[in-house]
Order: sequence, then C-alpha cells, then structure tokens
Amino acid sequence: MDHREQQELFELKTLDKRAKKSMLSLRVNDEGKDAFRTEYQRDIDRILYSEAFRRLRLKTQTFLTRNGDMLNRTRLSHTLEVNQIAKTIAKPLYLNCDLIESISFGHDLGQTPFGHAGGKALNKILQEKGMGFHHNTQSVWLVEQINFNRQSIDGKPYVGLNLTLDTLEGIWKHTKQEELFKLTDTIFDKLNPHEVGSLEAQIVKYADRFSYALHDLYDADFNNIVSYADFENDVWKKYFDKPFDKSRWHYVFINDLIEHYGKSSDIAFSEYFQNAFKGVQDFIEERIVNSRQLIEYDEITYHIICEIYNYYEKNIEFLFKQDPDSKSKVESFGIDRTITDYIQWFGDSKAITEYEKIKNMKSLVAG
Repeated sequence: MDHREQQELFELKTLDKRAKKSMLSLRVNDEGKDAFRTEYQRDIDRILYSEAFRRLRLKTQTFLTRNGDMLNRTRLSHTLEVNQIAKTIAKPLYLNCDLIESISFGHDLGQTPFGHAGGKALNKILQEKGMGFHHNTQSVWLVEQINFNRQSIDGKPYVGLNLTLDTLEGIWKHTKQEELFKLTDTIFDKLNPHEVGSLEAQIVKYADRFSYALHDLYDADFNNIVSYADFENDVWKKYFDKPFDKSRWHYVFINDLIEHYGKSSDIAFSEYFQNAFKGVQDFIEERIVNSRQLIEYDEITYHIICEIYNYYEKNIEFLFKQDPDSKSKVESFGIDRTITDYIQWFGDSKAITEYEKIKNMKSLVAG
C-alpha cells in the first residue's frame, strides 16, 4: 500500500460518512494516480502553482491600496482567509479539508481587477450584449482553458488544469446559484447544476461570506467610511449581549454553524443566527457597499473597463498585437469572450496602464 492509498484509507475511516472521499473523485480526463498525493491534494498543487493564483495578489478586494501601503485586502489575502476560516469549520465536522483547500484556492481565480467593481463593470457591459459576467463561472472557465500541455492516461493532450469535478463544482457553487449558467455542454452536466454543492463546497461559501464581512469592516474602518463602533452599536448590540471583539466576532457565527450541523441536511445557521448574520450583511451593504466612496469608485472603474473593452472591440488588431494568442481565441470563442478573458486577467496596475495607453492613442488620433 503506497502513501496515497494510506491517506485514502484514513479518509474512509475517520471522515464523516457524508464527507467527500478523494478515492471516489473523478476528472474529465483520466490520469494515472500519484504515489504520494490524493486527488484533492493534486488539485491544490495545480491551483497553487498556477499563474492565475499568483495574479490574485495584483487585484483589489474591495478598496484600492492607499498611498502605497498594503493594509487593504487583495484577492490573494482574501483567498487565504477563506481557506483558513473554512478549515476551522470543517475540521470539527470531520469533513474533507483537502477538498476545502482546493475549492478555497480556486474560488476567486476568475475575479477581475478593481475587486467587486471590476466584475460589476464587465457584467454591465456584457448584459447589454445579452450575456453576463460572474466570477464563479469565469473561474471554472479559466481553469478549463489554461494550457499546461498535460496528457490523459492514454497519452492524448488536453487543455486545462483537469481538476477533479468535486473541486470544479465547489468553485462554481461558492456563490449564488442563480448566477450559474452554461459554460460548455461537456462540463456543465458533470457539475450537478440543479443541486446544492457538497458539504465542503457549502462551507467555503459560508467562509467566503465571513471573510467578506471581516475585511470589508476592517478596510471600511481603515478608510474612514464606517467605524467598528458603528457596527457594534447598530448590529452587534442588537443581537448579542456579550462584549464585541473586532478580531473574533465572527467566531460566534462559526460556532453556531458547527453546533447546528446535523440538524439540517445542509450547512446552515440556526434561525436566530441566520437573522443576526443577515443584519451583518445588511449593514455592510447599506453602509459600505452603497457608501459614496464606493459608488464613486464603481463609476470610475466602469469608465476604465468600458474604455478598454470598447477600444479592443473597435480595434481588434491592437489586441492581436498585445496578445498574439487572442487571434485564435476569437476564431474559437468570439470577440466578446476573448476581450473579457483578456481584461479579467489584468491586475489593477495593468488595467490602469492599459487605460492610459488607450487614452493617449485616442488623443493622438483626435489631434
């Protein structure tokens, strides 16, 4: 029995019967087994060592970095926090932490420059064309399209990271179910589109919400939009009589998820904590997301993304010069898909540089 088989046997003996087991996982393209790593551990490595993962550090979470400091969250710091929170919930429930990690690491790979605002901008542009942009779908599309020159067990080359279907499904379902739409017929039907995700996927979904709340409050306080005192007075004291701790307040919600496990077929809060967490989300939506500062930021971001998108659309040869591979992508997937992928890949600085370059070229033509 090799090391991988020993780990698979350990999963069968120790994990909850409803937990996902790596030995039962499937990939679209069959591959030979690894002697040391389980299938979920191989997924973790493929995501972790990809350029798409490293690029998360270049993308804003909610607030642009101010004065060169790095205290505001990036997509990378958010991803690491989601992973840690999710495993904190999963371990006492004896769910599969390797699958948790692979989903967590992959869940935001399809995010755009400028955080929430960039995704909203691309979605608005594409909706006018009868399409749409959702980062969960983009994440699956991305890992299915990255070319690592891999081969299946019978020696045939394929495109993509070839992640397990359990990881892909978790990435896809970590946010609102209604945001899911067909990517390709081949992958869609394999991801159980009409069912909720695995328990591991559901935990990542909650961990993502916790992480958003934690860092949006922290960054909003840091950027003088709302203070922790506002949150304590308007939300915390309304639901809890225990002292507020800005570093640990979310643990009361984590504890409720753990204690409530088994009382529902899914991962879920008790009714009281469900109402309390809705109060948290409403506060963040009303006082932070809809704040004057972030609305102005959304408008600026939309202008930048629109300028880049429209210029590429009208001057596709310019894009071909920037990215020679984009020509074959246009032939395979169309202009809109190609431009969307190109912009989504940007970090914040690259998007601003591209915008300035386009603005200068338009000025030269006008002049």
